[in-house]
Amino acid sequence: AVAVADAAVVVAATRNAVVAA
Repeated sequence: AVAVADAAVVVAATRNAVVAA
């Protein structure tokens, strides 16, 4: 469960980075 949550955080951060780019 923790790994899944961490993965979701990474995906969200990546999306935010793409939007900011």
